[in-house]
Amino acid sequence: MIDLSKMPGARRAMVPVKFTPMLASLPEINFSRAGWIYEPKLDGMRAIAHLSKGACTLMSRRALKITDQYPSLATELPKLCNRDVILDGEIIALNEQGRPSFQHLQQRINLMRKADIARAEQSVAVYYFVFDIVYADGYDVTGMKLSDRKLLLNEVLQQSKNVRILTAFEDDGMTAYEVCVENGFEGIVAKRLDAPYEPGRRSPHWIKVKAQQTDEFVVGGFTQGSGSRSPTFGALLLGAHDETGNLIYCGSVGSGFDERLLRDMCRRMEGLNRHKHPFLKRPDEKKQVTWLDPKIVIEIKFMDWTRDGHIRSPVFLRVREDKGPEEVKLDKRAPLAIVQIPKEQYVPTKSKDLAEEKPVIDAQTLVCQSVAAQLAATKDEKMEIVVDGDVIEFTHLNKVMFPATDDLKKFTKRDFVRYIALSAPYSLGYLKDRPLSVVRSPDGMKGKRFYQKHWNFQIPDFVETCFVERSNDEDTEVAMANNFASLLWFIQQGVMEQHVWLSRITALDFGLHPDFMVFDLDLHLPEEKKDQRGYHRESFERVSEVAYWVKEALDSVSLKAFLKTSGRSGLHVFVPIEDTLHHDDVRVLAETISKFILSKHGNKVTVDALAAKQEGKILLDCSPNCKGKTLVAPYSPRLIKEQTVSTPLTWDELGKHLPIHHTMTSVPERLNAIGDIWKDWPNNRKNLEVLLRKNK
Repeated sequence: MIDLSKMPGARRAMVPVKFTPMLASLPEINFSRAGWIYEPKLDGMRAIAHLSKGACTLMSRRALKITDQYPSLATELPKLCNRDVILDGEIIALNEQGRPSFQHLQQRINLMRKADIARAEQSVAVYYFVFDIVYADGYDVTGMKLSDRKLLLNEVLQQSKNVRILTAFEDDGMTAYEVCVENGFEGIVAKRLDAPYEPGRRSPHWIKVKAQQTDEFVVGGFTQGSGSRSPTFGALLLGAHDETGNLIYCGSVGSGFDERLLRDMCRRMEGLNRHKHPFLKRPDEKKQVTWLDPKIVIEIKFMDWTRDGHIRSPVFLRVREDKGPEEVKLDKRAPLAIVQIPKEQYVPTKSKDLAEEKPVIDAQTLVCQSVAAQLAATKDEKMEIVVDGDVIEFTHLNKVMFPATDDLKKFTKRDFVRYIALSAPYSLGYLKDRPLSVVRSPDGMKGKRFYQKHWNFQIPDFVETCFVERSNDEDTEVAMANNFASLLWFIQQGVMEQHVWLSRITALDFGLHPDFMVFDLDLHLPEEKKDQRGYHRESFERVSEVAYWVKEALDSVSLKAFLKTSGRSGLHVFVPIEDTLHHDDVRVLAETISKFILSKHGNKVTVDALAAKQEGKILLDCSPNCKGKTLVAPYSPRLIKEQTVSTPLTWDELGKHLPIHHTMTSVPERLNAIGDIWKDWPNNRKNLEVLLRKNK
């Protein structure tokens, strides 16, 4: 029997009331390495089992109690373990072929009524696969090596038909991957044997490698391109031959092409035009189509086949000149793991002229641009988008979110998602690890809108969350947009604006120390004039004048100021700082600087919101410098008819641009031309402790 008092990494501890599990990261290098093991990636729901004194409590990844939803597992687990432990595992259901199926598990996830749960127990069996242990008999064992935790797990837990210890492969990672995929698993999770368990962290010591399928298809036509792709094509229509030689339509692909590939494909398609489609049944394609003789074979990567026999979320890989079209058959080939992501695809041109400098196009940018191209290539109401193996299902893409105005065209949900995709390479850096407060309105400008901080419904695994303490000493869950898939998922949930903390939630700092100090400037006009504020040049020039005064005060104490529009009528001045001070200390310094400005310009500026409204002065607001307070994030859209975006500006641009000059149409063009002008903010962080001591 293992003596935990003598095990390296184990320590005496009380049973944690809530426990947030460790998460896996995506591979950036080959995942097959010495000293690692490889477990099947299960298509189920993460579950933490708390066993104590013959009772079991099951908790979700987000620390929600799910014991009542899986009564058979809650009853069986204490019979298999008579010690006080906390186990980490996955609840799964099986399909008719005996393979893990999240679709089958979904039939049970949201059941609440006892009668419904009882029926589900009979019709949809569930299994609990345990792969780790984090607490045992008064000891926190997260600091122990994984190899030691595995030994402990096998010692404390017996197995049964429905409760299993997950089998791991200990040799070649690629072989383990291939075996798992062939047996219907999502892929594998590679784990480092000498690593500790890191609660709540997406750790590089666990790596998830998801399956993506590849296959060859024959090109049978293409749709007319639009926008920047109007000279080439929108999407290629694909097919494969059945047993009798008929060409069966399998879907279309519009992503994965850069300008070179678009031109090359157009060259290859020259001279292949035909009047009638080459497929057994004409594709239901509403856009203008040019039919082709089925001569060109291309290779596509995709997630899966839809129920109507079409490939899901395809991406172009290459032309297969070594394969004839008659060889392309309707069979599903072995999946291929993508295990390496290039760090850079293109190098920007160097120029001292800001307008000539091009942003680096890295792997993430290519993915975002690919999604934007997918959206532009179709007019379908529904669409599935795959990002790093995670699937986001979009609906109602043609819904008008922003009606047309005298100056602006209507903006649909498709247009909105495209803006989010095009701006994501820049916006994600400001969203990462920062709890979100959002404005949701599923129907856009015409719909009901509401402000939301906390989430009370099922959130997918790729959306990271954390628990923060409320003023009543209770914990509440908040979400973050730490990856592109999360950002897209939020949009499908009707999120129109993203507002973020000034501090980050990390393993070393739980949001206690901000890395920005901010000044929020606005003109609070009377209620009847609100529609004019910020879009009236004279009013905005007054706000801009105060922003200059803030910059002058910050320059005097050697603090670098970064400027952006609020997207409405105001301006935000951000000061990058070292995260060494608490929010309250930062607010004290911000208030000191504000009082200095007020002493010189008290006839035009105020720090009192009521006085700002009554006297028509510019409000210089420092209140956002508090834990839990949020400001609209850079590049976030605003839910107003002018379709504006909170946009970083250079100080030379201040006073020359109104907020309405920066819209969801113009900002992507601006980013493409000059990149993110705030990109160097981490290099300009200053330590405020010296300044604070001077002013106390």
